[in-house]
Amino acid sequence: MNTEKDRNIIIGLAAFACAILFLIFAAAPIQQRLGLLGMGITEIGLLIIAIGGSLLLKGGWRDVFPFKKPRFDEIRGSIYIYIGVYCLTIGLSYALMYFFPRMIEVNNAVTEFFSEGGIMLFVTVSVLPGICEEMLFRGTIQSSFRRVKSTVATVLIVGALFGLFHLSVYRFVPTMILGAGLTYVMVQTGNLLYTMVLHAIHNLIGILPILLGRSPGGASALSTDPVVLVGWVLVFCSLAVLFLRPGVRRLNGIDSGGAGKVKRALFIVLCVVLILGGLVLAFIGGEQPILDRHLSVTVEEEYDDILHFEIAAAGVYQIEIVIESESVISSVLIISDQDVEVFNPGSGMSFSASAPINLDIGYYTCIITLTPPDTGEAGQADIHVSVKR
Repeated sequence: MNTEKDRNIIIGLAAFACAILFLIFAAAPIQQRLGLLGMGITEIGLLIIAIGGSLLLKGGWRDVFPFKKPRFDEIRGSIYIYIGVYCLTIGLSYALMYFFPRMIEVNNAVTEFFSEGGIMLFVTVSVLPGICEEMLFRGTIQSSFRRVKSTVATVLIVGALFGLFHLSVYRFVPTMILGAGLTYVMVQTGNLLYTMVLHAIHNLIGILPILLGRSPGGASALSTDPVVLVGWVLVFCSLAVLFLRPGVRRLNGIDSGGAGKVKRALFIVLCVVLILGGLVLAFIGGEQPILDRHLSVTVEEEYDDILHFEIAAAGVYQIEIVIESESVISSVLIISDQDVEVFNPGSGMSFSASAPINLDIGYYTCIITLTPPDTGEAGQADIHVSVKR
């Protein structure tokens, strides 16, 4: 029995347990009261846990939190790994949302929490997690498993802990995959700088529309047609493999030469064929929309645009609303023939909304209300409304 190895693993798991307890009993009420400021305080708390745990591990500060001069091949390999992991999370999330629609509500709730832009959002959601969470997971916790000889075991364990850390059964798989990818980069490069930057970029991608002054729009549109779904899953998973393979080879220092170049070309061709096949399924394999209306209007006075559609077979339908305008305030409401409200995403100048809704057989009305600018001048609005199976 390796006493030091067991001791380090226990310290790493203890640091993880402390982080979970901190999130549940301290961070949650702080965030509920202080919002984004509470998020920043949470990240500082995680940093303190990371530093405290590192002091108990054998080895110096540089062993637990290694920073090295970046190397071009490592940068390129790390970027490939991240793109592959990102595509894989999207593909698997699409599949999971089909079987667990509750995931869409969870994602929308998370997005709603980050509904305001500004430097505070950038710091608390992108910069601080990139630093603090990486020092905890790829620093203290991963260092506690450094004597585990199996890279696969380390990647899976630390990745799973990172997924559990987000305290959501619906977000576990995507965050576990991201954590596993970052852990692999750390194992191969021994440079915490790479994972910090990639983690920060990943979080920045999620809040970028808000920082640019656009509505977050909730979860991505998700088709309920199995053929379309399979197509998109095939596209993103093939893209993931296309980037993961060269990423792994770069970080392992494997150079394709001779026959290796032929295999690489065949691999790329196969991935491209699968991607094109997935796109064909995604765009051609689905049913025609029940309602698909594009409007580009000049609004001089308030008026309602009324659209009618019929549902011939009860089931789950995907409703998508996209409104783009710099001055016109728009609102959307869908009601049944019994005057029951079935979809109301709110109002705004520019926003998008997408949700699977269970619709019964009958007639429905979509009412789009357009209000011109207060300046008395006409405004322009571009609207897309669709209802599809």
